[in-house]
Amino acid sequence: MYTTGDLFTRYHVYLRYKACTFVPVSQLGFSCVYVYACLCVCAAGWCMNRWSLEELVKRDPENFLILLQQILRKAREVQQECHYELVAPLALMFESTLLQMPLCPSDGEILTEACEVFHDFLAWPEPYCSVCRNLLSTLHQELRAPGISYHRLVREEQGLATSSQRSKITTVLLMNPAEVPAEVLSVAEQLSGAEVSQRESSITLIKHSYQAVLGTKYPLQTISDALQCLSDDELAQILSSVSDLLESAAAITDIAKAREHVKGGLEALREKLGIPASNGKASDGTVSLPTYKTLVLICQQDLSVNGMEDSTNDIANLLGMLDPWYERNTLSLLELPVNVVCQQTSKIDSDLSEGAGEGRLPIFADLVLYYCRHAARPALIQLYQAELTLAGGERRTEVFVHSLELGHTAGTRAIKAMGAASKRFGIDGDREAVPLSLEVTYNQIHISGRSQKTRTEKSCTSINLLKACRNLEELDSKMECLHLTMTEVLKRQNSKSKKGYNQQLTTTQVKVDKVQVSGTCNTNFAVCLDQDEKKILQSVTRCEVSVCYKPDSSTDWTKGRVFSSQTQPLQSTFCSLLCLPVATFSGPQP
Repeated sequence: MYTTGDLFTRYHVYLRYKACTFVPVSQLGFSCVYVYACLCVCAAGWCMNRWSLEELVKRDPENFLILLQQILRKAREVQQECHYELVAPLALMFESTLLQMPLCPSDGEILTEACEVFHDFLAWPEPYCSVCRNLLSTLHQELRAPGISYHRLVREEQGLATSSQRSKITTVLLMNPAEVPAEVLSVAEQLSGAEVSQRESSITLIKHSYQAVLGTKYPLQTISDALQCLSDDELAQILSSVSDLLESAAAITDIAKAREHVKGGLEALREKLGIPASNGKASDGTVSLPTYKTLVLICQQDLSVNGMEDSTNDIANLLGMLDPWYERNTLSLLELPVNVVCQQTSKIDSDLSEGAGEGRLPIFADLVLYYCRHAARPALIQLYQAELTLAGGERRTEVFVHSLELGHTAGTRAIKAMGAASKRFGIDGDREAVPLSLEVTYNQIHISGRSQKTRTEKSCTSINLLKACRNLEELDSKMECLHLTMTEVLKRQNSKSKKGYNQQLTTTQVKVDKVQVSGTCNTNFAVCLDQDEKKILQSVTRCEVSVCYKPDSSTDWTKGRVFSSQTQPLQSTFCSLLCLPVATFSGPQP
């Protein structure tokens, strides 16, 4: 088993005959390492492929340009073959690589070519056209003001306000120590403690601007020495001048004039700082991206969002179905060994980035930061509420995003959650489960969009609810509903000498928007939310489930809604649905 420290120095994942194999890097020229490595078929390898490819690129500044060329080559193929699912990944990979690229060729040829390639995707449907439109906006500004994307991102992440930009990004990681491994908590704490001083960030930004605009004309160390002599106030003024220079250049229509504007401004600033003129020698070294400032909030109890508790794992799985790139770069982390992704990575001998070997973060931290930086399109996840009454009379309201299990299914999950102790109890199937006497009332949704009340008494082992919607088009009140599955006992064999069992079972499934389940004859049952072993409630006597609506939607027909014996049409109340916006890379797929 190899460690993360030599993961990219000894091996690299690449695609051969549509299968993932590990090949020593020494046997591969970089020109042979294509984008296909990040677009291959294996699950957990996707995020590792992207990570290892980026690490390999950092060995030589010229590798960035090669990678951009390969991304464009692949993008042309995708366009010809109409591979919709690869559009967003390629656009995101191009933007991510461009952001980390020390300097672009001064002629801007690669950016001009990228504009031509991704412009053709504007005629494609959502979300592909929007992803490419955002990339094109970045490319157009980079052509006029090289390095401006890096400059804006670092200013926002590090909280460096200037006269032209006062926005700030704060990332909050919510974690429950009882739900995540100790190694993950350790990495989270390391992320929260990765402080970069404003002075250091300011110097980094100014050096990067000189390198992005003027290339290797001036040694980075010479620029750094001149900046270190300045006071904090003087340094802040210089940074503000550089920021204003880049922003004004980005607003100039003519590309050639914009570049001359920013070049002339930086040269004038160089003279003011007393940096000696170029001696003709090319500068070595590059400026790397500073660590993202994050705030980690570690709770001792379950997390809450708007006062409502959710299962983060289930949200992640749901997003994985909506956004393939999220699945391959974030969700797939769940399939990787914790000790591998949380291990400290080592310095790359050939990494020329300044400070590249100092305080390198584990792979897990790098992948989290990748998500924070590039998952910019929200997907709306509908919330459902369960109003529960316990045997003692206590009432509580819980929220879930995906599923609710009631009865034997929930009880079985509770036993499994006991780990080794579960062996003492055994896990029975539906045949051996004790039936529950229940009264079930639900609103059934028909294809016509009408709902109808049904009320019945059943002897069931389990009643399960599962989110019916799977994509953005279905996020509408006419379709936003749940699949209700009832496992009913039609005939049970009872014996004094043997354990009773259910001889005949039947399963009924209907699409509903509201359900009430009550125990009769002193019956109580277990309820599990979002298949989360830590969200199981015992001794429940009544459970009422419905779609969540915004508190201020008083004018909606759903306000104070009660069951009616008459059928009624559903109205479009999408604006009143209470949804949880969660960031994804490309947004939900059509």
